[in-house]
Amino acid sequence: MFGYYDGALDGVLELDGGDLYRFDSVAEPEELVRQKSRSYTLRRLPKDALDRLVAIIEPYMQPRWPLWIPVWNFPDDATETDVEVRTDAILDEAGPVSCQLTTDDYYSFSRFTIEPVQAAPVATRD
Repeated sequence: MFGYYDGALDGVLELDGGDLYRFDSVAEPEELVRQKSRSYTLRRLPKDALDRLVAIIEPYMQPRWPLWIPVWNFPDDATETDVEVRTDAILDEAGPVSCQLTTDDYYSFSRFTIEPVQAAPVATRD
């Protein structure tokens, strides 16, 4: 989990089957405190993305599983910038939105539903 505001905002989620997703909150952070459940878009990541993210961040903060919320605290600004650039590059590998996850447990995601999202039709010129 990377973003947090009274619960998850965004991050990476690995499902039981091993599928890996980047998740992003659908609502703005200010709206979240009034909601009993939250919805997130899911975008598939390559299977090795989590291992690569851990390898980048782990030298500065030890992972805690099953839920890891890295605290962005680095020895200097150059290190922080380097880690951000490399983690963003991996997160940018996520595909298009394929599903929406809804949960009332926006801390550990122990209960949730996932619904497929239909791709928007592509406009064509006649």
